[in-house]
Amino acid sequence: MEKRDHRRQSHRHMRGSTLLYGIVLLVAVGALGAALSNTSSRSSFGQLRENQRAQAFYLAQSGINFARTVGGTKLSSLSASGSLAITVGTGKDIALDFTMPTGSTDYLLDSIGTINNGTNGESNFKFSSIPLSAAGLEDDVSGGGPTNDKYDYALFSTKGNTDIGNKAQITGSVYAHNVNCQHCQSDHNNEDGGKFIVTGNIVAMNNVRISSNSTVGGSICVGNNLFTKSGVSIGGDLYAQRNIVIEDSNSEIGGSIFAKRNVYLGQNCIVKGDVHAGGYVFLRDDAKVYGNIYSGNYVKTDKSDSVVGQDGNGLGDINAASYVDLKFGAIIYGNIIAGGYVNTDGTNNPPIVHGDITAGRSIDCYSDNTVVDCSKYVGGDCFPDVHNPPIVAPTAPEPCETKDAPSLNEDFNTGNISITINGYLEEKVIFPGEYASLQSSWNENSVYMSAGTYTFSSIDLGGNTNFYYDLSDGDILVFVDGNIIKNGPLNIYIKTDSLPYTNIKDLSGDDIQYASQVHFEGKTFQTQNGNNSDWFGTILCEGKLEFGSKDYLIGAYFTQSGPVKMNTEFTVIYVLSNYAKEHWY
Repeated sequence: MEKRDHRRQSHRHMRGSTLLYGIVLLVAVGALGAALSNTSSRSSFGQLRENQRAQAFYLAQSGINFARTVGGTKLSSLSASGSLAITVGTGKDIALDFTMPTGSTDYLLDSIGTINNGTNGESNFKFSSIPLSAAGLEDDVSGGGPTNDKYDYALFSTKGNTDIGNKAQITGSVYAHNVNCQHCQSDHNNEDGGKFIVTGNIVAMNNVRISSNSTVGGSICVGNNLFTKSGVSIGGDLYAQRNIVIEDSNSEIGGSIFAKRNVYLGQNCIVKGDVHAGGYVFLRDDAKVYGNIYSGNYVKTDKSDSVVGQDGNGLGDINAASYVDLKFGAIIYGNIIAGGYVNTDGTNNPPIVHGDITAGRSIDCYSDNTVVDCSKYVGGDCFPDVHNPPIVAPTAPEPCETKDAPSLNEDFNTGNISITINGYLEEKVIFPGEYASLQSSWNENSVYMSAGTYTFSSIDLGGNTNFYYDLSDGDILVFVDGNIIKNGPLNIYIKTDSLPYTNIKDLSGDDIQYASQVHFEGKTFQTQNGNNSDWFGTILCEGKLEFGSKDYLIGAYFTQSGPVKMNTEFTVIYVLSNYAKEHWY
C-alpha cells in the first residue's frame, strides 16, 4: 500500500470554562469510563493497567484545561520556578511545567497526570509542549456553544419542559431547560412523520431529545445529554456536558461534536467536522467522520465500513487515551495514536489504515480471527509499546450560555369595568385604558384595538374570536394581572399605514415585522380548546405557555418558569417586540 503523508489538523481556539473545570469531574468521569472501557479478553491485570492509564490521561488533560483557564502569566505568578504541583486526591496528582521560549510572548506547557502516586501501581501520562497563551480565560465564563443576542429566541423558558410538536416549524432559535419531542414519533408510512424544523440554534440547560427526520439549522448546546432519532440534520456544532447519542440511522451533523463523556454515532451517520469525547467514541455500521476523532477513552467501530477522514483532505486521525478497535471494512485516512492497544479485525474485508499506528501497547491485525501482517493493511508504519505516545487530548465542550428570564412589568393598575362580548357576530371597539376582565363567547365576535396601553385583570377568549389591530399610530401593549386563556380558534388581522386589515397568514416580506408593535404579558397563556389559531406579537408570562395544533404565530414567546407546550404542526416566525427590545436589554 502506498504510504501517504498526513497533516494534523490545527485545533480551533475555544473559550475556556471556569477555573476548576475538569479537575474533579474529569477524574470521576475518567474512572467511570475507564472501568467500562475494556471489553476485550485481556487479563484482569491488563484491564487494571488500562484503567489506571486512562485516569492518568484525564488528570493530565485536566492540568491543560486548568492552565489554559488561568493563563501563562498567572501560572508564573503562582510559581516563579516554572513548576506547579496540584494534588487532586489521595494518590492523584498533576504536575505542570511551563516555559516561555526566547522571543515568544506565549508559553509551552508540559502536563503530567499521575495515579496511585508512590505505589507499585503508579501510572503516568504526559502531554508535552502544549501551546499556552499568556492571557487566561477565567474572565470569560459566560458560556459557549451557540450564542444569540440576549433574548433573540422564538421560544424561551428557563424551567420545566419545552415540548415541540410533530411537524412544527420554528423560524428562529430555542432556549429551554429541557427540549422534548415526545409526541414526534416517526410515522413509517409517511416520510415526513415525526419531523420538526428549527432554523436557528437550540440551547438547553438539561437534555434535548430530537425526533426522526427533524432539522436544526444551527448548533445545539446541552447541559447534560443530547439524543436524536434517525434522519436528523443539524447544520452546526454539538456541545454536551454529558453524552451525545445519534441513534438509529442516516443523520448528518454539519459541524463538530464536543461531549464531556461519550459519543455514539448511529448507522450511516455523517459528521462533517471533528469528534471530541472525554469518554468513548463508538461508530455503528457505515458511520463517517470527515475530520479527526479525539477520545479520552476508547474508539471502536461496529460491523462494517465506518470511515474516518476523506481521501485527500489531510484529516482522519484517531487519538484515544485507551484502545482502538476497528472492525470489518473500516477506513482510517489519517494516523492512529492510542494509549493502549490497537486491533483491526475483519473477515474478507479487513480495516485499512492509510497513516501510521502508534500504540502504548500491542498492535494486532486480524483477518478471519487469524493474526496477519499489519503491513498489508497499514499504509504507514506501526510503532507498538511506545511509552507515553503523543496523544492529542479532546477539546472539552464549552458550557452553554446561561440567561435569566426577562422580568414582567408589574407597574400597572387594572380598572373596574369588565368587557363581555356575547352577542352573535358582535363587534366591540376597545380603547386604551384600565379594565377588569375581557371575555368573549363562541359567537364569531370581533374585537378592535388601536395603538396604546391596555391593562386587564384577566382575558378569557372564546372560539372564533377575531382581533383587529390598528397599528397605524404605534404599538399595542397589553398587561394582564391574571391569566390569558384561549378557548378556541382566534383570527388576527392587522392594519397599518400601508396595509388594509389583513390576516396575518397572508403577510409576507417586511410586513411580518409589524409583529414588533404588539406585546402581551400575563401570569399564564393557556390553550384549553381549539386549534388553527393566530397569534401576533410577543408574549411574556410567568408560568405555563401553551398553543394548539396548527397554530400560526408571528412573534416571540417567553415564560419565566414554564412549561412550554407547542402542539403538532404549529408555526412560529420570530419577531421580538419593540417593548422587549427597549425594556429587556
